[in-house]
Amino acid sequence: MNVVDMRTGYLLAGFSDFESALAATEELCGKGFRVAYLNETSHVREQEVKTFARSFEAADGSKYQNYHFTRREQAKAGAKESFRTALEVLKEKNSFKPRYIIVFNPK
Repeated sequence: MNVVDMRTGYLLAGFSDFESALAATEELCGKGFRVAYLNETSHVREQEVKTFARSFEAADGSKYQNYHFTRREQAKAGAKESFRTALEVLKEKNSFKPRYIIVFNPK
């Protein structure tokens, strides 16, 4: 399972179908991880992902990590936009577009 480190203590994993995602949650919980979020990628909302996306203060307000880059200059204005860049990185790692995602962290 490929993951993206959200740099907030959370990891992001993607799956092509719900059954695979559900099986992965059981496996992760059995290995001592806590599943914080499971959803279809098309249903992700800004408020839901603010906790998972890395944010930092900028002169013009809060900005969120663009996971394609490490520099703050490439930051995104919203958490959902930031989360989408993490999904794009995950897609590159998996060589498929994830339909379901899991955000998890160690207990």
